[in-house]
Amino acid sequence: MTLAAVTRPRWNAPSGSYYDGKLGIWPFIVQESAVRSSPRRPAGTLITKEGRVNKWTYRKMLIQHLLPAVRERWPSVCNGEVVRVQQDNTPAYISPMDTQIVAAAAELGLSIELCCQPPNSLDLNCLDLDLFSAIQAHQRLRTPLSIEELVEAVKAAYWELPPSTINAAFLSLQGSMDLCILDGGGNAFKPPHIGKAKLQRES
Repeated sequence: MTLAAVTRPRWNAPSGSYYDGKLGIWPFIVQESAVRSSPRRPAGTLITKEGRVNKWTYRKMLIQHLLPAVRERWPSVCNGEVVRVQQDNTPAYISPMDTQIVAAAAELGLSIELCCQPPNSLDLNCLDLDLFSAIQAHQRLRTPLSIEELVEAVKAAYWELPPSTINAAFLSLQGSMDLCILDGGGNAFKPPHIGKAKLQRES
């Protein structure tokens, strides 16, 4: 399990550079001592295992990794811009009024608002629309033989994503939001085909 965060790529006028939209991807893993020996390592060797994802580990991930990444990478965030972080509706999600998140954001000088993805609405999450499948396609080009290698393969696949792929996901998200509004807030619609490649060529 990983926490991935993106925003729409954009031109950053103050720095005169293009922001690729990537904030980071972080695995939920733990290291424990091996109880038994194996042909690959003796007992007592530190091994990597999948970690638990609950409210406490999720909150820790947001505070230790996501918020500093927003502070470091998000253009104009230091100018008082409000950053809205959409999280999915898994049981581990954090309340938008979580006091620890609010305090951690304030300590970094950030104005953060947590919000939740509408229930039963995968089409309103850009990661579910295109990006997870794109990351997985890149990751499958490698042949990891351990959890450590798998983690590194997923990280590499994330950072190799071209900004155009992330932008296309946000275009799909915009189309889905339009159809959701037309459906009165429902989800009885198919993801739109809006010719994203053509739009990007013409922009």
